[in-house]
Amino acid sequence: MNKKHFNLFYCIAAVLITALLAAGCLPAFSTAPTPSPTSTKPPLPITGNDTTTPSVVVRDQQFKGDTIVVDRVVSKGKGWIAIHIEKDGKLGDAIAYAPVNDGVNTNVTVKLDVTQASPVMYAMLHTDAGEIGKYEFPGADVPVLLDGQMINPPFHVTPGIAGSSDKKPYLIVRDQQVVDGKVTIDEVYSPAQGWVDIHMQENNERARISDLPR
Repeated sequence: MNKKHFNLFYCIAAVLITALLAAGCLPAFSTAPTPSPTSTKPPLPITGNDTTTPSVVVRDQQFKGDTIVVDRVVSKGKGWIAIHIEKDGKLGDAIAYAPVNDGVNTNVTVKLDVTQASPVMYAMLHTDAGEIGKYEFPGADVPVLLDGQMINPPFHVTPGIAGSSDKKPYLIVRDQQVVDGKVTIDEVYSPAQGWVDIHMQENNERARISDLPR
């Protein structure tokens, strides 16, 4: 086969392959990766104007004092919002809880012990199925399930608190008057149990006058 015949053969073959592809007789070749299977289960409805479907909305927030704020909770009947820590990358124990009423609850405040907190926590909705007004879990006040899933969105807390090793210790205190022999420390971060010392200054020298547990 000379060069002229080879080129003619090549052109005819190309036309035949194109025609077969267009007719669907040959599979189309593609370098695109095969998409991995995805879940068809719809996400939990945690936003919007739904006032009947149980849900929890909580934002990442800066930790102030000993209070966490959960933005919005929808509960069927009385219930509880429990704050769970994260342990080994998974849902851990509950360290605090607060009651919620039937229907929509906004700006639910939950007081907790900061020394037990973790940088990532979860706000979980529980029922109040046992003695009303008494948190009973483990027990009757089980987590609320929606489509077989617990309603417990995670959220981040900053600055770093107990359990975070990448934050440096700090203390925030404002100028103030001593009232009834007391001063107020606005905020302290310590990676472990410790103390806050109050010092006086006289003749350019400091002397410790009291210890406060931290």
